[in-house]
Amino acid sequence: MGFDSFQLVLDPHQPVYFSGQVLKGYVLCSASEPLSCKKITVKVKGKAKVQWTESHGKNSSTYSAKEKYLEVRHQVWCGSENDNKLPVGEHRLPFSVVLPLGLPSSFESTAGRVRYSLKAEADQPWSLDVLDKKYFSVNCIYDLNINPLSRRQIYGEKNKTLCCLCCVQGPIHLMMRADRTGYVPGESIVLSGEVVNNSRSTIKYSEVKIMQQIKYITPNKSKSEIRTVQRVYRPQIQAGERDEWAAILVPIPAVPSSFLQHCNIIEIHYCVRLMAKLGMCKVAKLDLPIIIGSIPLRNAPSTQLPEGERAVMGGTILTTSLSQTHQFNSNPPNLNLPVPRHPSAPPTYDSAPPPYSDTFLPDDYKNVSPPSYASCVFSQDVHTRAMGRQGPARQTHSSHNSDNDDGGFAPQYITFDNL
Repeated sequence: MGFDSFQLVLDPHQPVYFSGQVLKGYVLCSASEPLSCKKITVKVKGKAKVQWTESHGKNSSTYSAKEKYLEVRHQVWCGSENDNKLPVGEHRLPFSVVLPLGLPSSFESTAGRVRYSLKAEADQPWSLDVLDKKYFSVNCIYDLNINPLSRRQIYGEKNKTLCCLCCVQGPIHLMMRADRTGYVPGESIVLSGEVVNNSRSTIKYSEVKIMQQIKYITPNKSKSEIRTVQRVYRPQIQAGERDEWAAILVPIPAVPSSFLQHCNIIEIHYCVRLMAKLGMCKVAKLDLPIIIGSIPLRNAPSTQLPEGERAVMGGTILTTSLSQTHQFNSNPPNLNLPVPRHPSAPPTYDSAPPPYSDTFLPDDYKNVSPPSYASCVFSQDVHTRAMGRQGPARQTHSSHNSDNDDGGFAPQYITFDNL
């Protein structure tokens, strides 16, 4: 004898949640006959974890670290002192939890994650507990308007001399510029630059990549990982020739904001890389840092892709030029200012959480164009367990100590497709 159905429901369901917002829902369960049950609880958790193993000959070392941001337990039903029976019928058992301030964004990668979960559990005597578990996405607001570096141009150039069969070849010259440093997902970087092939060999291809640079931090060691967010490529360049990149659009797909604020064991940075490849090990590259936020710059020129190009975001595409009306400052910018890890934050709230509009953004940002939401560009790399999927609820039996967070989840992030 058991539950006919046992399911967690978020109501209203939102693709993305923010600090200070109220997470609401109910446990929907039904029984065709009175059911022995001591209590039904809902647990909300938020935590970060990094872990990796390194091999040294026959030995190996594992490095790990954890952080906890949220842990709330609500009892939504309890049997009486003399009768632990859940009545026949369908039951909606409501709950609500205020998400605390200072939550980092959801994040998933090979060696680390920030994950938020919601679990309903029925405590049944003389049998394994019944539970339903879901994950939900949290986004930390990063307002580009608060960081003055977001509006600064980026510029760089580099000469790289390559060797072939012990002979020194002429240098490969790389130059790249963009009109600003700060962007939000859904925008495109408007990039200009050039690759000059002064060598005696053919450059097989040149490309621009948006790179996500991840640092995992434990008490004993740190580890770095680089992932390609977006790639735009150009065909080969013959010896002695020059290839110009003129106002090329490099789209930014759904990714978490720079720095992964409020998380102390994972750091995220982004750069745009111009690379020219001659052979297997012969590469010239130039990296320039960029900042990705979640609130767009005010009065920034539009950098939207043509409608037909949006389907390739997050993949590999040929270059797309912006209208020639987009102008660049011809003078290289001053790049001496450091990039802050955390910009100044919007005003904090002493007691009650801030109200939220229908777009789920705080009132501080009610004049921002309504965002849309998309799964992380790396979601194809994980086995996705969608939080809001439809259909019959799964009825899972587990031990009292089961709190397994293994298995894939694809976080969602704010994107702006209408700027």
